[in-house]
Amino acid sequence: VFLSERGWLAEEMIKDGVKVYCLGMKDGFSIVHALKLLTVISQVQPQIINVHARNYLCGALILFFVKVKKVFFEHGGDFIGNNPARDIKFYNYIIRFYNLIFANSNYIKEQIIKLTRVNPKKIKIVYVGVDPEKYENNFDKESLKIQLKIPIENKVLGVVGRLVEAKGIDDFIRTVSEIINLSSNKKYSFLIVGEGPLRPLFERSVLESNLSIIFLGDQQDIPKILSVFDLFLFTSKW
Repeated sequence: VFLSERGWLAEEMIKDGVKVYCLGMKDGFSIVHALKLLTVISQVQPQIINVHARNYLCGALILFFVKVKKVFFEHGGDFIGNNPARDIKFYNYIIRFYNLIFANSNYIKEQIIKLTRVNPKKIKIVYVGVDPEKYENNFDKESLKIQLKIPIENKVLGVVGRLVEAKGIDDFIRTVSEIINLSSNKKYSFLIVGEGPLRPLFERSVLESNLSIIFLGDQQDIPKILSVFDLFLFTSKW
């Protein structure tokens, strides 16, 4: 598995015996890191490469491994978001030459067929699901509130997601402000669960708006965290 940075995901996979390479690549045009990737691929000699991110340089260089089956997983994101033109080029110049494309819904599959030159026969739908048993509310809510320093009597409203534009965290912050202004009941606590490059911007926005919102950062036990929520706000823009 190739990752940009070493974090909890890398640690978990290493515990499971998965070989992880953290290349430090944060953009798609790093020649040095792309060469590192090519070197590792040449040494490992995989039979299949599953690409999950739009890394233009690496995506193109992987095409040179003609004997390796190449798979791309499309889960939406910017493809139907704020920069579709860029992603259409990514498909037309790189991904259409891959062996297989996984789409996470029929809608995404139809968008790929409609907007790109990809052979529809290459696209297969793989629905992304969760284990509902993990989300059965069997946790000690009061103990978790104490652990998070939330008053027992408070109602908890929260959002879970990467701290990037697509997840609409700015809308969550504005919603919190409106709730506080409109409600006579001040016994609320607000949580933002997740990490991302826009965290400093969101923290500054909370500070400037004189709001009290708890940033929990990355959390591995999401079912447990969600158990303390009275209301989950789904704010994703796309």
